[in-house]
Amino acid sequence: MNAIVITPRDKVEERLITALFKKMNFAFRKLSATEREDIGLASLMQNCDRSQCVKKETILKKLRD
Repeated sequence: MNAIVITPRDKVEERLITALFKKMNFAFRKLSATEREDIGLASLMQNCDRSQCVKKETILKKLRD
């Protein structure tokens, strides 16, 4: 089954959407900023080009910069 991601503009909208989902007995879960970042990173990792290899030193240098 597919998932739908909804990002409310403010706290009022978040409470309204949460109340609506509860009233309609929808299963939902709030994601933290860290969880959203992890999902984005996982998506990038799945879609990356794996045909080329990069040296460990190059990666470490990029991370230091």
